[in-house]
Amino acid sequence: MKFIFYLFSIFCYSLCSCAQSQNISGWPDSVRIGAQFARNSTIGRVAAVAVLAAVNDINNDSNILPGTKLDLHMHDSSCNRFLGIVQALQFMEKDTVAIIGPLSSTTAHVLSHLANELHVPLMSFSATDPTLSSLEYPFFVRTTVSDQFQMTAVADLVEYYGWKQVTTIFVDNDYGRNAISSLGDELSKRRSKILYKAPFRPGASNNEIADVLIKVAMMESRVIILHANPDSGLVVFQQALKLGMASNGYVWIATDWLTSYLDPSVHLDIGLLSTMQGVITLRHHTENTRRKSMLSSKWSELLKEDSGHSRFLLSTYGLYAYDTVWMLAHALDAFFSSGGNISFSPDPKLNEISGRGLNLEALSVFDGGQLLLEKIHQVDFMGATGPIKFDSGGNLIQPAYDIVNIIGSGLRTVGYWSNYSGLSVISPETLYRKPANRTRETQKLHDVIWPGEDTRSTLGRFVIIIWLFVVLIIQSSYTASLTSILTVQQLTSPITGIDSLIASDDPIGFQVGSFAENYLAHELGVAHSRLKALGSPEEYKKALELGPSKGGVAAIVDERPYIELFLYQNPKFAVVGSEFTKSGWGFAFPRDSPLSVDLSTAILELSENGDLQRIHDKWLASDMSSMSQANDLDDPDRLDVYSFSALFLICGLACIFALAIHACNLFYQYSRHAAEDPAALQPSASDGSRSLSRRSKLQSFLSFADRREADIRKAAKDKAAGLGGSGGSMSGVSFTSSGSGSTTASC
Repeated sequence: MKFIFYLFSIFCYSLCSCAQSQNISGWPDSVRIGAQFARNSTIGRVAAVAVLAAVNDINNDSNILPGTKLDLHMHDSSCNRFLGIVQALQFMEKDTVAIIGPLSSTTAHVLSHLANELHVPLMSFSATDPTLSSLEYPFFVRTTVSDQFQMTAVADLVEYYGWKQVTTIFVDNDYGRNAISSLGDELSKRRSKILYKAPFRPGASNNEIADVLIKVAMMESRVIILHANPDSGLVVFQQALKLGMASNGYVWIATDWLTSYLDPSVHLDIGLLSTMQGVITLRHHTENTRRKSMLSSKWSELLKEDSGHSRFLLSTYGLYAYDTVWMLAHALDAFFSSGGNISFSPDPKLNEISGRGLNLEALSVFDGGQLLLEKIHQVDFMGATGPIKFDSGGNLIQPAYDIVNIIGSGLRTVGYWSNYSGLSVISPETLYRKPANRTRETQKLHDVIWPGEDTRSTLGRFVIIIWLFVVLIIQSSYTASLTSILTVQQLTSPITGIDSLIASDDPIGFQVGSFAENYLAHELGVAHSRLKALGSPEEYKKALELGPSKGGVAAIVDERPYIELFLYQNPKFAVVGSEFTKSGWGFAFPRDSPLSVDLSTAILELSENGDLQRIHDKWLASDMSSMSQANDLDDPDRLDVYSFSALFLICGLACIFALAIHACNLFYQYSRHAAEDPAALQPSASDGSRSLSRRSKLQSFLSFADRREADIRKAAKDKAAGLGGSGGSMSGVSFTSSGSGSTTASC
């Protein structure tokens, strides 16, 4: 029984194999497809190389379209819409089953009517006009994300930052008008609006754009949405900088046209980036897939095979172009597997107007076009950009964007937007594995550097924060000390000298038996009722502590030696004002005493050689000074430099730490640079020696350290985009061009 079942299984397998072999044997040897690009545009250059790579990969892959090759024919429209229409007609004359392109939404509107009539799928990876719907243009297949989702992302940004009014600047064509109309609809859902629309014609001059910006500057809203093409969009930023519209207070949001121009650039022009500092822009988000990594790794070889000398990097539109060819290949594979045949029939409508000078009879309807279109909408595979699958509306699933902030000499991703979860700092592919959550609390982005704001490295910010902390504490301490000083001055006695003391009515103390009593009463005119005799230093202290309001005195008038001795014992009191008599002290002797001459001579010698002053300083002034200093040190409320020693230590350590990290990073970059390109570090020497002296090594390192970080990044990009060795050949490809050039144009 088992033997019979085994024979039956072999028989069934043989029938299936024969059927499959018979089906595959009926497939054509090649399938003609067309592709339309503009080599003088940024997107067109990248997409042309990516499409050639995809055709080559498919033709060398036995798992898809076995025995059938893709016969690719390419036309270069040079961003000329009329030539694009003519070239599309040429494709239709040669029984082309599908056309990849065009780049422009405006051209796509015209060609979609032709595609609908002749049933030839038009697969565009860059026409993002949201009005190119599958309902009106069923044979138009958008293989990228519609601007409807991009405008939803912009509206979410506006809502996230709480702006209620925006100004839009856009190119006045189908691409610009329809996208801004979609933005207006999305903003109205969020209770915001477009305050002013500022269109400019395609190919507008600098003066025309400047006039538009002057009108924008007169508007109330400073939040500006720029939706344009690279050639005109860059001029807008340059003119805005001249008009002072790139300063603090303005917000600029550019759509993905900006990243589509910057991403392929091997060298980011610092001068160009200076015109768009703080700008927020969007980029199509693509996952890190295996095909993306493979295409990126061989990109240098593909550039060489493209027989072009220009160097550029792979961009998201290049990835979409690569996936577009694979979509078509999967659809053709399913088309042939389901019994589809490639055949064309005359169009009766064209036969009615034939013979009038146009070769319209050469245009024919693709009989299997409807079936192929269905198979295209049913594709489901993992491409270079991520999962490739269409929803019921003909849009790719999981639309997402990177939110990018232009800072300094580069671009920084501050978050993501997806139709699934809105704004987030987590990549969309990670969020797809979680339940959808678009509450306001989950909408997050990293900090953005807006126009006019200063930018510094992370280490620089760290050091600045520490310094600001130190300055804040010092300023607060100084303010508190100054307030305390002013308060103490207000609370102290108003007596500033002998004149203010006489003018007051406060009691005055003097030493018993001193000449001060007669001097105050007779010479200065102080009433005897105000004078109070004091007999000892203790009485001095008690009278001063009580003050005039409690039975004490406001001040004591006495001879300087006694005052100095008292202050030495009671340093909390002080002398105010200046001395008002210079009578001095003396020694009395009997008349004609021999001691008077000797003592007078000795005192004069002590005075002349300075010993008298030194004795005074030793026993009175110096001790009083040291006591005053000791009292200052014992005062816990007094601030000096040593009070901030801990802050200065922390700040110094932070600076040293940041400098050490920067030095380590610099040495690491230098070692990598030396290992990758040792010839670049060899100094010129007349003796032909290969060894580097210490001085040469130091000069080489200092030269490397003097280079800006942007130059180092550019060098790394140069190496990554450098032309490598030769690879496999491109088969089944022909190319015709209506023009050539190396300039960048907009389609």
